Amino acid sequence: MSRYNLQKLTPKTRDILFNEYCKAVLKLKSVNEVREFFNDLFSFTEFGMLSRRLLAAKMLIDGYTYEEVNKRFKMGMDTIERINKNLNFGKGYKMVLKRLGKGR
Repeated sequence: MSRYNLQKLTPKTRDILFNEYCKAVLKLKSVNEVREFFNDLFSFTEFGMLSRRLLAAKMLIDGYTYEEVNKRFKMGMDTIERINKNLNFGKGYKMVLKRLGKGR
């Protein structure tokens, strides 16, 4: 994804931006609407990067090693480690994967 330094924004502005994006996604009513919105919002490469992260998280939950995830997605070890850290200390990946019925 393109680099943009969010640190230059105030925490309040960052929060407003993030909340507006989340509210926009929540307004979508179907997979087709989400695809259309994301096609407009993200480049093909950006969408692929985000999608790969979700699939990598699923593989890690399913017990695959970092090396197996790296081989499958050609993803850097730092990215895989960050995903694994979020699986261990965050809530988002686990919540989404559970709702998709793809967790253990």
